[in-house]
Amino acid sequence: MSITLKEIQFLRITYLRGPNIWTYRPVLEAWVDIGALEEAPSNTIPGFYERLSGWLPSLIEHRCGVGERGGFLKRVKEGTWMAHVLEHVAIELQNLAGMQAGFGKARETSRYGIYKVAIRARNEKVGRAALLAGRDLVMAAIEDTPFDVTAAINDLRQTIDVHHLGPSTACIVQAAAERGIPVTRLNDGNLVQLGYGALQRRIWTAETERTSAIGESIAADKNLTKRLLQSCGIPVPEGEAVENADAAWAAAQDIGLPVVVKPNDGTHGRGVVLDLSHEEDVRAAFTVAEAEGGGVIVERFVRGREYRLLVVGDKLVAAAGQRNGNAAADITENVHPENAALAALAARVVGLDIAGVDIVAEDISRPLAEQEAVVIEVDAGPGLLTHLRPMSENTHPIGEAIITHLFPRAEQQGRVPIFGITGTEKTAAIAQRLAALLRLAGYRVGLACSDGLYFGHRQVDQRNAVNWAAGERLLMNRLIDIAVIESNAALILREGLAYDRCQIGIITDTSGWEALADDDILTPEQLCQVLRTQIDVVLPNGAAVLNAHDPRLVEMAPLCDGEVIFYATDAELAAITQHCANGGRAVVATGGQILLTHGDRIAVLGNHSTPDLEILATVAAAWAFGVNATLIRFGIERGTA
Repeated sequence: MSITLKEIQFLRITYLRGPNIWTYRPVLEAWVDIGALEEAPSNTIPGFYERLSGWLPSLIEHRCGVGERGGFLKRVKEGTWMAHVLEHVAIELQNLAGMQAGFGKARETSRYGIYKVAIRARNEKVGRAALLAGRDLVMAAIEDTPFDVTAAINDLRQTIDVHHLGPSTACIVQAAAERGIPVTRLNDGNLVQLGYGALQRRIWTAETERTSAIGESIAADKNLTKRLLQSCGIPVPEGEAVENADAAWAAAQDIGLPVVVKPNDGTHGRGVVLDLSHEEDVRAAFTVAEAEGGGVIVERFVRGREYRLLVVGDKLVAAAGQRNGNAAADITENVHPENAALAALAARVVGLDIAGVDIVAEDISRPLAEQEAVVIEVDAGPGLLTHLRPMSENTHPIGEAIITHLFPRAEQQGRVPIFGITGTEKTAAIAQRLAALLRLAGYRVGLACSDGLYFGHRQVDQRNAVNWAAGERLLMNRLIDIAVIESNAALILREGLAYDRCQIGIITDTSGWEALADDDILTPEQLCQVLRTQIDVVLPNGAAVLNAHDPRLVEMAPLCDGEVIFYATDAELAAITQHCANGGRAVVATGGQILLTHGDRIAVLGNHSTPDLEILATVAAAWAFGVNATLIRFGIERGTA
């Protein structure tokens, strides 16, 4: 049987950078039109299963909804739709290219033959490339035409090399993620922010914001580095700076052959020539070293093995020796404690918090003082790849060591408290009131809402700031120690939230689904699945603040990992009475008074002629955060909040 099959088409591809309807993490969402393939599931296309599983045998590891190894391929054999197949193929292509992407979903829309496909994408460009390659592979399997899987994977690897974080930075970022520290990439390279606002730290590959610029300059000047190390009793090879080839040969004879010729400010071994005993070799080596710029040094050549010791925050965390290109054996456990302490001292002398200390010795397991051993170099921003991928099986938690150096206490996550506000009813007004109240409490508040972007009292942008870029801009500000960020359903659907987790999540209502038809949100129930994202991201020690007048929000309450605080203008609402009977907290208005209820305890916050939902939501959020009740009352009565 032959059928004419329309090609799979992408109607739109959106990168959701923050928490979204699919997951906490960034994903690529594609609207996929499979056309006539809606009538041709995988089991109806002769040879499709064999071609797909032959090209990508590792799909056997995809468990899919079946919940067992081989689950996805079982679905393919029994019959599934091409949008679902595309999801798994795009994920596996990323995996094979070296970028793990375990999450994916494919869901029908209300339109015939059109699906939403979401895949985990650590990098937008890599994710897009994987989707496009996945579509081509699936179509080739459908049409029984050739497809070069190896070439596709190699192309993806090149895309990763160009656009994704380098391995050194990636290992630090992974350690941060495991610690629960939010990560923001600040440029197309390896400059990364760890944490938010005033509590953030920054790294650039193996350099941190604590890395001294003076220390970097000293490390770049090899002659100065040697003099400083020598002054502190650290053994270094004799040597001198030279200006020309004649001087290099003269210095070599004075020092004693053999010698090393190297650039004064070189890094990572560039321009270094070893074990020179003849005049013509020394002169040639001078030319090589001079090309690196910054002057040339001639040093005594010390025989032995070269070891690279990685120091992080005054501690040896890894060591490598018997190098073969970029690969080396891990010898961390063999380093004598005196040598580890000497390497840490060398880093301190130069002024580096992270350093690669190169030592030449016959045996690193013996103290340097017992042998003719020297420190030949101290590098700023050392490459970590040697330690991350040693020839031996031993590896060390280098990323974790750097994260611990930046965030010493185990509970530190670099998070400033974030108040997230979602809904349609007076969300901007609540955000403004809440920001004013928090400023009154002494916090440096950043505010992003539909009225604009504010740092403290100063409005820095009058444009609508309900977007991902404005939220990111706010959280990059090192003067902010609390952030108030307004979002809405459209933002969650089209960009994702600007933060990964929040301390307080406020939802005002579940209205407005009619305006989201272009996003295939056609019912109040579908809107609730979008808005629940705001509850999903509340931290376990945080709270969701919900309008008890909205039954759908009451139903969402159990989804929160933290506490739930309801607010309402009717103290007799069933949701309020039941919640308080279970020991919960609520803010209600009755008889012109605002009441703070906690279980069976009731406190009068104060009188207010018109305590509407806007004010109650503000009070509930401030109370949830622990703002003093007297200060809350003062802010409300004076109109400050």
